[in-house]
Amino acid sequence: MSSSTSVWNMTLAAFRDAIEPRSTPGCGAAAAASTGFGLALVLKGLRISESKRRNDEGAALIGRADALLKMLRDDADDREMRWLDRQAGSL
Repeated sequence: MSSSTSVWNMTLAAFRDAIEPRSTPGCGAAAAASTGFGLALVLKGLRISESKRRNDEGAALIGRADALLKMLRDDADDREMRWLDRQAGSL
């Protein structure tokens, strides 16, 4: 998905306001974005803890969470693009 059509380029208020009345962003994109926000908060806590007490387990969790966050970011855009493609095909 191009950066100009990414759900991540919307403000939080615009994203929230677009979910209910419009067909896009769709439910999958909204769920992926919401999950990403929650995971970002978990990552924040992991990074704070890791900065105070470094250990292999904490570093491994941060690595896994970073990878999941990237997957969620990409998934939100992929779901949105698939939905837009289906709509364009039905015109």
